[in-house]
Amino acid sequence: MEAETAGRRLAERRWRFSAAFTSTLTRAVVSGRLILDALGQPGLVPQRFAALVERDYGDLSGLDKIAAVARWGAERIETWSRSYAEAPPNGESLRDTVSRIVPCYLRTIQPAVMGGDVLVVAHGKCLRALVMAL
Repeated sequence: MEAETAGRRLAERRWRFSAAFTSTLTRAVVSGRLILDALGQPGLVPQRFAALVERDYGDLSGLDKIAAVARWGAERIETWSRSYAEAPPNGESLRDTVSRIVPCYLRTIQPAVMGGDVLVVAHGKCLRALVMAL
C-alpha cells in the first residue's frame, strides 16, 4: 500500500524517471514495480543490484527484539543498531554497508542521474548508507 501511495503521489506531481534501481529482494522489486505502474511507466524496468539489499544483521537475523535482547542484552543490541563501526556477530556494520553501496552508486546510479531523475527502491539502513554517500 505504501508503494502504491508513493506512486500515486509522484504521479500527481507528474514525476517521471529515466532509470530505476532496486535491491534483489522481492519486496523491493515489487515495490518498485508498483511505483512505476502507478506512474504510468510500466515499460521502465528497474536494474537489480545485490549491493542495495538491506544491511546484514548476521546472528540477529530472524530474531525478534525480545529474543535478541534476551541473548545479548539491550545495550549491546542498541549499540549494534546505531553504531557506524560496530557490527553484530557475523553481520555488517553501517560502515560495511556503506562500503558495499558506494561502488554501486558511483558506477551505476550516479551516471544514470546525469540522464534524469532516478528511482531507488531499497531498504532502511541501505538507504541511510546511500544518503551518507550523497
